[in-house]
Amino acid sequence: MGDMVKLYPGWKEAGAHIVARTEAEGYGLVFSFEELFCLMDLKWPETASLEDWKRLSFEKLQYMENLKNLLLEEHNLCLHNIRGEGYRVLHPNDQVTVGIEKEYQKIGRLICKIVNKAVHVNQMELSFDGQQQQMRHLEKAAFLQAVMGKKKKLAGGGENGPPALPEQ
Repeated sequence: MGDMVKLYPGWKEAGAHIVARTEAEGYGLVFSFEELFCLMDLKWPETASLEDWKRLSFEKLQYMENLKNLLLEEHNLCLHNIRGEGYRVLHPNDQVTVGIEKEYQKIGRLICKIVNKAVHVNQMELSFDGQQQQMRHLEKAAFLQAVMGKKKKLAGGGENGPPALPEQ
């Protein structure tokens, strides 16, 4: 009767383990990469071809994304990457600051890529319609950058509580 049933795929097993430990020990737990990969039954082979290494690397990335989504969407737990160490289970207060700020940074980088692609165009070959489209995209990107700059002001709310949304 001592046999334990493991969940499949392995990221579900890791998720169950993280939920149980967080319930028992609280937020702030750090799970090393090695511990997570062990929980997910992901192992590096001692010898492998380049293609095998690539496949395993992508598999690990996919497992980690599945694990993070499972914890966030089904258990309201947010994992935050600690470079070179592993992942920390964020406290809800940290989740709404650190966790969300990371996503805003990603959006900011995407807006910069949009601007870069719209600006670095061979202007001599660009038609009038192409120029008009370029300007519309740059205006949208400028608007998004302005909004992204204001998000920090809105997030705080000030001493009167959280900010009110404008009425429509």
